[in-house]
Amino acid sequence: MLDIDFFKQFNDNYGHDLGDKVLKSFAEAVKKNMSERDSIIRWGGDEFVAILYGIEPKDQPLAGDRILESIRSIELKKLKGERMITASMGFSYINDSDQDIQDALERADAAVYEAKENGRNNWKIK
Repeated sequence: MLDIDFFKQFNDNYGHDLGDKVLKSFAEAVKKNMSERDSIIRWGGDEFVAILYGIEPKDQPLAGDRILESIRSIELKKLKGERMITASMGFSYINDSDQDIQDALERADAAVYEAKENGRNNWKIK
């Protein structure tokens, strides 16, 4: 799961048109770091779920860092370098003990909140 840090401030300070551009640019930045068979889904508001197939736990830190760097590199003319777009991310894997996908999503959501509590602009895994 991915959550744009302080998204409400983009809408409040720059208008909803820029907020829409942030959402589109964000999804594009994440997609650049995904394979053809992966998916990104807008979950609601400024939250997204990315389904990344085949990323081994040992490769997850590199994937997380690469996605965050791509998000930080988003440039929108209206921001003029005043503000960087960042995100908090939560990773989880589907386990044999999961009843359904909801169990993995709940862990990912908890990891997002942990990332936010640890200063945002980072990822955590649960």
